[in-house]
Amino acid sequence: MVIGAKVTAGGFLAKWAWDKFGKEVIKVTGGKLSKKWKEFQYDKAEIQYKKRMAKLHGTMRIFAMPKPVPLEGVFTHVNILSKPSVLRRESLEEVEKRFLNDCGFGDRLGEPEQGMYMVRTYDKLFLLGKPGAGKTTFLKYLVIQAVRGSLGETPILLRLRDFSETTNSLMEFIAKQFDICGFPQAEPFLEAILNQGKAIVLFDGLDEVLREDGKRDRVLNEVRDFSNKYSRNRIVISCRVAASDYSLEKFTYVEMADFNEEQTILFVRKWFKDKKIEKLFFDKYHQNKRLAELSRTPLLLVLLCVAFEETLDFPSRRSEIYEEALDALLMKWDSSRKISRDGIYQNLSLGRKRQMFARIAAEAFEDQKYLFNQKDLEKRIIRYLKYLPPTDAKAEPNGEEILKEIEAQHGIFVEWAMKVFSFSHLAFQEYFTARYVMENALQGALEGMIRNHWFKDAWREVFLLVAEMQDDAGPFFKLLQDRLDDFVRKYPRLVRFLSKVEKNAEGSRSNLPFHKKKNLACRFNLNIIY
Repeated sequence: MVIGAKVTAGGFLAKWAWDKFGKEVIKVTGGKLSKKWKEFQYDKAEIQYKKRMAKLHGTMRIFAMPKPVPLEGVFTHVNILSKPSVLRRESLEEVEKRFLNDCGFGDRLGEPEQGMYMVRTYDKLFLLGKPGAGKTTFLKYLVIQAVRGSLGETPILLRLRDFSETTNSLMEFIAKQFDICGFPQAEPFLEAILNQGKAIVLFDGLDEVLREDGKRDRVLNEVRDFSNKYSRNRIVISCRVAASDYSLEKFTYVEMADFNEEQTILFVRKWFKDKKIEKLFFDKYHQNKRLAELSRTPLLLVLLCVAFEETLDFPSRRSEIYEEALDALLMKWDSSRKISRDGIYQNLSLGRKRQMFARIAAEAFEDQKYLFNQKDLEKRIIRYLKYLPPTDAKAEPNGEEILKEIEAQHGIFVEWAMKVFSFSHLAFQEYFTARYVMENALQGALEGMIRNHWFKDAWREVFLLVAEMQDDAGPFFKLLQDRLDDFVRKYPRLVRFLSKVEKNAEGSRSNLPFHKKKNLACRFNLNIIY
């Protein structure tokens, strides 16, 4: 059955016994309710509510597409980490051991569990996730599963930001969801369901609630009181990682895991449906290992699918893919859902934000640095902000506060373990490094890159990005050729020797096991001027 299609009573697999709760309400009140209450048809109201929930939450909005996409058509099971990265105590050196792999940045933590298993195991979940990780989509999926009967409770999903903009109590705000059913007054009926523990209540987007005027504090207090009073119910709260203060002591804090290869394949298969297009997608996709890294974030995987669908190819300039992905994280993702943020960082222009990320990326990449301890990253942010005009940043910026805002709003930086950060994707650090080189070419950044790093394998992607970002790459290639010519003139005997060794090794490599071939190739490719 496709979500959004006409739904009949027989299309639902389970009843929530609303008529039973209606009778209990009348009994508790001693029959003092109006005649309209006593004659209310609870079975029809239940069907109507299910239809409403299916219609409201059976689609997902993708800002790059003109209309919503049916949730069931593309939803892929999600995995959840039982211990959030920010609660994991590891030194920077320990994180480094599991950090880099063949697809860029490695897995953030160990083995995750399937999302539905975690929801069934823990009745109070605080679901953390970076921007674009699929938190809202997962909550919508839970609603549909409850409507279908996979969960035995009545689903209630509300956006905390919408609640924060009202003066209603939380119970009053939830009761309004039942207006579609025509209840004379829904609160007593809702109270009966909650007292029996027959609801799954999903609070979406705590991070979207502004702190101004105490709004977030008020919402947190209401949610805390609600969960204490109706503790028998299953409750899930979603929030971006950096926006949580971990103050709800009765909740189990978990984190959305990145997509793995199996989930990526399943999502792409559902998206395209045509086997030929799916094969073509993966043929092109596997030509650039950085795309595999980006696809770990569900939002960015969607963007890759949308971009490929238009032309059955990825842009020839990979920088275009990174630019679109960063635009999504920096601007479109929040604005498409009409979310405004508060805080100092929000006052920086988009250009200043990009400039700051470029400087941090390039300075670190110069030293082959991919991980930052928190204090180091805060100092880099402050060092940039201090030299801005006073209209762009306040005189004494708070590095920790701004770092948390960047992490919460955009996911450009992510926390691998407590106080250990990196750019969320190696591709982003490489892209921002290339952007810094381009923006500072007149100050010698381009020549410096060629002089100091032309022989370094780690800089290969940056060189490619710099080459394609230029309107006229001729001067760039001339500088590179001049550098190669200087090397040949300076080390003629070494060049001849390496050429001979490479030629002799060509035949023997074909008979070697793969891992030895890879190691041999690395030795011939790494820093040959040594």
